[in-house]
Amino acid sequence: MIKDSHIRYLLKKHALNTCSREEKEVLIDFFKNNSVLDIESIPSVEEINELLDEGFQEIDEDASLHIYQEIIGYDKHKKEGNFSKKSKRSVKRLLKVAAVFTGLMVLGVLYRNNYLSNKQSFGQEDIQQSKITLQLDNGEVKVIDTEEVQDLIDVKGSVVGKQVKNSITYSKDIKVETLTYNTLNIPYGQTFELLLSDGTVVFLNAGTSIKYPVKFLEGHSREVFLEGEAYFDVAKDKDHLFVVNNKGVNVEVYGTKFNVSTYPEDQNTDVVLVEGSVSMYKADSISNPQESEKVMLVPGVKGSFNKTDKTIETEPVITSIYTSWIHGELVFRDMTFENILKKMERRYNVAITIKNNALAKEIFNASFTDVPIERVLEYLKVTYDINYKINNNLVTIQ
Repeated sequence: MIKDSHIRYLLKKHALNTCSREEKEVLIDFFKNNSVLDIESIPSVEEINELLDEGFQEIDEDASLHIYQEIIGYDKHKKEGNFSKKSKRSVKRLLKVAAVFTGLMVLGVLYRNNYLSNKQSFGQEDIQQSKITLQLDNGEVKVIDTEEVQDLIDVKGSVVGKQVKNSITYSKDIKVETLTYNTLNIPYGQTFELLLSDGTVVFLNAGTSIKYPVKFLEGHSREVFLEGEAYFDVAKDKDHLFVVNNKGVNVEVYGTKFNVSTYPEDQNTDVVLVEGSVSMYKADSISNPQESEKVMLVPGVKGSFNKTDKTIETEPVITSIYTSWIHGELVFRDMTFENILKKMERRYNVAITIKNNALAKEIFNASFTDVPIERVLEYLKVTYDINYKINNNLVTIQ
C-alpha cells in the first residue's frame, strides 16, 4: 500500500509535468523496488483533475510513457536469456502496476479533451444503439428497420428511392434541381448496401457514416463524404468525376472498384484498389490539385494516408484481405492485437478492454467466417493462450 505521502505527491506532480529528473527517478525506483502495491491508493483521475483545475498545465503523456518504458526495460535482458522464473513474476507485477500508472496519466489527457464521451472509449455506455438512421437534408432523422420494405420520401413529399431491408436504392429519374444530401449512419454490429442515383454501389461496414446527394446533377462532380469503411463499385461516367471526401485526404475516380477505410480512431486512411485506377491527394491544403500532387494507385496496391504527418505511402497487398468484410468474414494479417480488437468491437457491437499492454502490441494472423464472437475468442484462447471474460456486451482480455 502506498502510504508514503511524498510518493503520492510526486505522482501528482508527474501528472502536471512538474517533476524534475531526480523526482522521476525516485518514482521509477519506487515502482521497481516495491513488491506489493494497493492500486486503489494511487491518486485518482478526479484528484488529478482537481489539481489541473487549480492551475492547469499540459499533461506530459510522453513523460508518462517514458517512465513506463524505463520500468519495462527488462526486455533487453530477456532477449539475452538472463530471465529467471522469479524475475518473470516480478515483471508481470511491474507491468500491471506500470500499466495502471501510465493509464492514469493518459486518462488525465483524455478527460481534459472530453475524449471519454466519444465512441472510441471503452465501457457499457459506449456500446452503440443498433438502429440504422437516415438524416434528410432538413435535419430530420428517420430510423431504418432492416426488416421493412418502404419508399423513401424527401422533404417535399416526393418519392426519391426505395428501402428493401438492408439496402437503399435511389432513383435516377427523380427531378431535383439543386444538390440535396442525405446522410446514412450504420451502427456497430451491422452492414448496409447503398445504390446511388448514378448506379454506383456502396457497401457500408459497421460504424460508418456516408453523406451523399439524393441525385447527382449534370455538370457537377459526383462527391460523397465518408467516415468509417466502405467498398465502392463506381459507375463509369467519363464526364463526371467521382470523389470520396475524407478528413485530410480525397480519392477521385471515374469508374472502378476500391475499398476505403477511414475510421476516426485509426492512424491511417487506407485505400485499396481492386479494379481500375484511382488517385489520392491531401484535401486540407489542395483545392484544385495538379497531377503531380496526386498519388496514383493501380490494382493490387494500397495507399495509406498518415493523419499525423500528412504523408501518403503505397504498397502491394492481397486485396481480398481488405474486402472480405463484405462477405461477413474477418481476416487479420500481420495486425496488432489492439487493432484486431477495434475491428471486433465494430463487427460485434461490444466494448473490449485489454489489461495486458504487451499483448496489445503483439502481431497476429487469423481468419473467421460469419461466426459469433464467442467462437472468435475461443479460437484466440486455444491458439494463442489468451484468457477472456464476457459479461453481456463487455469483453475483458486478461
